[in-house]
Amino acid sequence: MKVSNNSLVVLLAVAIVASVAGTFVSLNFMDDLITGAATTTGNVTLTIPSAADCSATDALIAFGTMAQGVSNRSENFTDFITINNTGNVALKITAAASVDLFSTQTAPSDFWLIHCNSSLSGSCNITYHQVHNTGSVIITSLGFADGTDNVTIGVNVTIPPPEPTGSKNGEITFTCLEG
Repeated sequence: MKVSNNSLVVLLAVAIVASVAGTFVSLNFMDDLITGAATTTGNVTLTIPSAADCSATDALIAFGTMAQGVSNRSENFTDFITINNTGNVALKITAAASVDLFSTQTAPSDFWLIHCNSSLSGSCNITYHQVHNTGSVIITSLGFADGTDNVTIGVNVTIPPPEPTGSKNGEITFTCLEG
């Protein structure tokens, strides 16, 4: 028996309708079996401890050769000590002589002075003052966010008249505290 093309088209159409109808019936039946979805929320908690920390990114001021009685300041040749707040809180930074610059003058003396030259934030002590053996405040509230976390420190030295010749090296310890 030969089936005509028209008969095949009709059978194919019936098969497609039966397939689509069966799919709808199956989906409706499954909806009755699957219950509705529920939602809820969760929380994440954590604590970040405060960290008062700093680093000297430029820790050397080189004055070169100077004669007795001569004074020089960092500003004269744009050379400063740069301190960066690497912690996550505002800092109060103090400075103290840990090694005296001159053998004839011990800190504090008017021959070795320090000040906050510039700061991106906080309250900067821009007045030159003696470098003490105990910490003197250089800056308060130095920010910790990028762009607000640097301070430059200037030094003013005068060679004392009785100071012997030779290379001189003073050391300042900067202490960074929360504040």
